[in-house]
Amino acid sequence: TKPDPYPATELPNLSRTMQGLLVCGFFGCGLVHIFGLVFKIPMIYVGIAKAVPVTSLIFLTPLWSRGTKSEFSRQLQLGFTLSVAGDIFLLGPDDYFLHGLVSFLLAHIVFSYAYTKLSNHASVGVLLSFIVLMLCIALYIVPNVESQLVGPVIAYHLIIGAFGWRACAMVTAPPSVPMPQGARIRAAVGSLMFILSDVILAANKFVIRPVEGSEIWQALRIANMLSYYGAQLLIAQSVSPAAQKRVD
Repeated sequence: TKPDPYPATELPNLSRTMQGLLVCGFFGCGLVHIFGLVFKIPMIYVGIAKAVPVTSLIFLTPLWSRGTKSEFSRQLQLGFTLSVAGDIFLLGPDDYFLHGLVSFLLAHIVFSYAYTKLSNHASVGVLLSFIVLMLCIALYIVPNVESQLVGPVIAYHLIIGAFGWRACAMVTAPPSVPMPQGARIRAAVGSLMFILSDVILAANKFVIRPVEGSEIWQALRIANMLSYYGAQLLIAQSVSPAAQKRVD
């Protein structure tokens, strides 16, 4: 029989326990933050829970990697760390919005680099699709942005578009690339959900501008966080062939 190119290995008992606790932290604190938005609990009480899910991914990533593609695992950890910084900045007043934007911009650069290191497959069709997609998003968002933020917002759109392109190009990369198809699809869907999350956030802040605490504001924030947490989880799950094999 043909040998399994992505053999699964067992985690030690302590690591399995830690993995269980971290997964509970991801979903538990994510639900706390979302329930806080649903029931309009003051952010001072549930805000800290916002950053815990992605923080847990920093520690879950090496457990899920099982020692394979360790460089890729470390790059994703760096991207998650920058994302946590962005989460914390965006909890603050509007004066910290640019800090959060830069943090996530750097995270997308790291994610783009991580997937490009695995495969530099260009996939021209995917690239053209993202050029059209990001142009449409920019035409919707940028005309409503304050003048001092136009440059950073355009730069952010270019970088997240590049991230989406590199992640989605993994789906059509050659079989020799060390990532099974299930993990490639998770990477692609995760990048698209990240873009969706950012579009919702930008529309909420720059275009729709609902009154904070209103039903529209609440619905947009919940949609933003659900797509954001889903995106980060899928990106993290693209790290390990062995883990993906069992999920598949």
